[in-house]
Amino acid sequence: MATGAQQRVPERLLGLDFGPEGLARLEAVVEGAAGANRCEIARRACESMGWISPAGVPRLMSARAGLLKLHRAGFIQLPAPAKGNANGRNRGCREREARCAELLPSQEPVVGRIDELGALWLRQVQGPKESALYYTLLERYHYLGAKLGGSPHLMRYLFGVGEVLLGVIGFGPAALKVAARDQFLGWHREPVGRRALGLIINNLRFLILPWVRCANLASQVLGRCGRQLPRDFAARYGYAPVLVETFVERERFLGSCYRAANWLWVGQTRGRGKRDRFHRGGLALKDVWLYPLRRDFRRHLSASSCGCHESADQ
Repeated sequence: MATGAQQRVPERLLGLDFGPEGLARLEAVVEGAAGANRCEIARRACESMGWISPAGVPRLMSARAGLLKLHRAGFIQLPAPAKGNANGRNRGCREREARCAELLPSQEPVVGRIDELGALWLRQVQGPKESALYYTLLERYHYLGAKLGGSPHLMRYLFGVGEVLLGVIGFGPAALKVAARDQFLGWHREPVGRRALGLIINNLRFLILPWVRCANLASQVLGRCGRQLPRDFAARYGYAPVLVETFVERERFLGSCYRAANWLWVGQTRGRGKRDRFHRGGLALKDVWLYPLRRDFRRHLSASSCGCHESADQ
């Protein structure tokens, strides 16, 4: 695990100024909550740090994600999860880390323009050790961890230069309903079939390792994925997706790399999840970005939506 001494304290957290002063205040909250569980620490942090929604509601989910990110980076020490042993998850994580121990990258800083460091490579995860490496890095360094809502990672990639691993990126099934996306595609008038959704793939995770500072790296990785993903997907699943989507938490990230890679911003989510049956919201708002993998993506999505059979292979 990286330590606080090896990383810079985030200047902003949950959309607000943070830095060393914020960290000191948060450390006092954690110390004062000795014996409390993570949920209670998040509640106290919201009160102390001003992590309150415009409606005056503590932003507990975002707070827990932010605290976990700081914990994983070594800035604060949270208590063990109250349900940490469920389904053997902790033991499974330890076993996975042991399988990929020899592949774990050094934390030596990598700084500079990506085109000065060497040729960028992007390749699919291969074998059980690289699979363990992929999920271990996400668990350690991605603020959402490795999995979200049980969505499978259909395509998983490592990327780097030379022998240096710089990060991982993964893709999974499209979200069932997204108002901004569906409006953009003209799907808001009628239900969308499973076949049409199958032609969209979701960029679930994108992690550049925290000790890597390379200008233009993120946009170049996204560009490489746009060219390589359809071929790799077709080789594995027998057809190629025509559109990629992703959701960027707007209080954390600007989405600049997606804009630089020619993705399309089409709106934002409504702060609701798939389990929000009563339309109460409460989740972080996210920008919705789309990237067409072929120029005639609308035609293929329209044909699949109406039940017509038409191959989307490139």
